[in-house]
Amino acid sequence: MPGLRQFLAGLLAGLLFAGVALALTARFLPHLLVVDDPPAAVDAIVVLGGDSDGSRLRTGLRLLDDKFAPQLVLVANSGREGWERILKAFCPDCSFAGRPAMFLTGSTDTRTDAQLTLEHCRSAGLRSILVVTSPYHTRRTALVFADIFAGSGIVPQVVSSGSYGRLLPPDGRWWSDRRTVETVWLEFGKVLFWELTPFLEFQGDGARLKEGERGR
Repeated sequence: MPGLRQFLAGLLAGLLFAGVALALTARFLPHLLVVDDPPAAVDAIVVLGGDSDGSRLRTGLRLLDDKFAPQLVLVANSGREGWERILKAFCPDCSFAGRPAMFLTGSTDTRTDAQLTLEHCRSAGLRSILVVTSPYHTRRTALVFADIFAGSGIVPQVVSSGSYGRLLPPDGRWWSDRRTVETVWLEFGKVLFWELTPFLEFQGDGARLKEGERGR
């Protein structure tokens, strides 16, 4: 039965190709999640909350001290007090004293991070920003900020804090660590969700989220 044999041979070849493609995708998936561009001089450095080891804040302070921008913008759910606790826990020798810093509160996720930042940039007349976040969060952050800032004339650039904390880096045996595997697949899923889900009520104009839109 030549027809059946050809069908089975084609099916086997297709499954083999799919398996190889899946293996390669899984192997290099973490690299796709990380944006590692060198920073450029901008109007402000924006540090996102959710920092588990203080690396985002330390990176923001270092970029500020290195004159990449004249001011620091810190975005989180809480205000200055929360950032002061991060300094005390992870960088006791650091301080906000003498450093121009603005604290934006009320953010609940990456999307509201971007919205609050856009509102501040418009009110402060900022035209370019560096957005600092953790490595595996950089790709999604870049996509979210690019979409929300689209048409605003304000240019966001995402930079990595460079610290993976307790997670393994892409070049390590990341698939052998349960926490890293969970983080990689969760971030990949969120990237796909952001890219594939229609914006519906939100079209990049900085409008406030409805309750049902949170979590993107």
